[in-house]
Amino acid sequence: MRALLIHTPIWTVRSPPLNVPYLAAYLRRAGHDVAVIDMNCELYHSGGRACRGFWDRAFLFQWQDFAEFSKTILPRLVGPSLSGYASRAREFRPDLVGLSCNSWGVTKVLSEALKAALPRTPIVAGGQMCEPGFYGREFAEFPSVDAVVFGEGEETLAEIAQTAAGRGAVAPVAGTITRGPGGLVEAPPRPRIGDIDALPFPDFAGLDVDRYTDDIDDPLRPSRYFSILSSRGCVRHCDFCLQQAIWRGKYRARSPENVVEEIRLLRDGHGMTRFHFNDLSLNGDVPRLAALCALMARETPGIEWEANVIIRPEMTGEVFGAMRRAGCRHVVFGIESGSDTVLAEMGKGYGAKVAAAVIGSAVRAGMSFSSDLIVGHPAEGRREFIETLEFLLENRALFSQPPNVSLCIIQRGSVLHGKAERLGLFINGGDALGWSRIDGQSDLDERKFRAKILDMFYRGLFSRGLSMTDMEQDRVKEL
Repeated sequence: MRALLIHTPIWTVRSPPLNVPYLAAYLRRAGHDVAVIDMNCELYHSGGRACRGFWDRAFLFQWQDFAEFSKTILPRLVGPSLSGYASRAREFRPDLVGLSCNSWGVTKVLSEALKAALPRTPIVAGGQMCEPGFYGREFAEFPSVDAVVFGEGEETLAEIAQTAAGRGAVAPVAGTITRGPGGLVEAPPRPRIGDIDALPFPDFAGLDVDRYTDDIDDPLRPSRYFSILSSRGCVRHCDFCLQQAIWRGKYRARSPENVVEEIRLLRDGHGMTRFHFNDLSLNGDVPRLAALCALMARETPGIEWEANVIIRPEMTGEVFGAMRRAGCRHVVFGIESGSDTVLAEMGKGYGAKVAAAVIGSAVRAGMSFSSDLIVGHPAEGRREFIETLEFLLENRALFSQPPNVSLCIIQRGSVLHGKAERLGLFINGGDALGWSRIDGQSDLDERKFRAKILDMFYRGLFSRGLSMTDMEQDRVKEL
C-alpha cells in the first residue's frame, strides 16, 4: 500500500508535528510505502509575511467558518496552492490519502481537490477535529471524504490500509465513520492502545526540520526545536477541554527508559538539544516524572526542555529541583482562574491557594514559567472575576511574565458544551467564541470588557500589558 499523509493548517510551525510522523512510523513498520507532506509549514513559508498573521488565534474563526474562510484565507493563501498539492498527489500515485485535520475549511477544499485528482483513491480524515461530537460526522458527509478516523489513529489507519488494499474503498472498522446506503455508519470506538512503549517513535523522514521556525519576519531562522509526547491523555477532566474525548479516558505514560531513548535518537540523528514535552500534563504521574528526571540527568546531560504541568500539591520544590537538574528551564501552568468557585466548576481539582504554592515552588527552584488564564467561563460572575484580580495582586511577586489570557470558548464535544443547557447558555452554531448566557449575564462583549479590565489592572501592577487572544474589535478580524 502506498499512503500519502498530509498535515494541514493551522498548527504551530515552531517544531515538526507529531501526529503524521507517528502514523507514518506505524504504517512503515507494517511494510507500507509512506510519503508525508506538512502543508501547514509549507503554506507558512509560501504565503509570505503578508499571510503569516493568519496563524494567530485571532483568525481561528476565519479558518473554521466556511463563509469567512472563503472570503479571506481561501483566495489569499489556500486556494492558490490546491492544484500543486493535487499534482504532487498524482505523482506519488497513492492507494490511500490521509488528512490530519485542523480546520473545517481546509479539510473541505483540500479533500475536494484531491478527490478530483484521484477519484478512485480513498481519502481518510483524522485528527482532533474528527471526534463524532465535534466535526467528525460533518466531515463524513463530505462526498470527497471516504472515511473519518476518531480517537487514536495508528491501529485504525493500519487496519484501513490493510482492508482497503486493492479494493479502492474503506470498510467500516472500529474508530471510523463511513457512509452507507442508509446514511452514516459510526463504528464503535477503538479500544485505546494499552502499551504505548510498543509504538514506534515518530518518523520525520520527508520533513525538512530546518523549515520550522519561531519567526514571523524574514529570514525565517530554524528553531531547531522538537516536541516529544511521553504520555497520552490527562488525569484531569477540565470542562472546556476536548482532550478527554480525543484520548478516551485513562492517562497512559511511556516508561522513562523509552522516552530517554527517543531523546537520544533525536539528539544523535538530528542534532536536537531543545525539546518541548507536548504532554497535556507531564506530571500526571509524579513519581514517574521524578524517575524520568533522574534518568535524564544521568543519560542526556546538556539537553534543555520545557513542559506543560498541572497544578497539584505533590509538585514540591524537591520535584521542581529534580526537573531543573534534568535540564528543564521552563514550565507552562494552566491556572485558568483565581476563583475557587470557577476552578471547581471547571473540574481543575485545586484551589487558588494551592496554585500559588506550586508556582512559588517552581520559582524558588529557579524555573521560569508561563501561565494561562481564561476570562468569562460561564461560572465566572463579576465577584469571581474580582477574585482572579485579587489572586494576581496577592501573588504579584511571582508573575515576572504576564499570563496568556484567552476568552472562554465552548467547543462542540467538550464537557462544557454538554453542560450548556444546565448552565443556561446559548451556543451560536459552530462559533465557539460567540456564546452567551440566556439570562444576559455574559456575552462576548462582556467577556472582552473583563479582559480589558484585567489588562489595565495588570498594567497598573507591572507597567506592561497581558498577552491576550480573541480581542479583535470586530467579530471577524481582517489582515
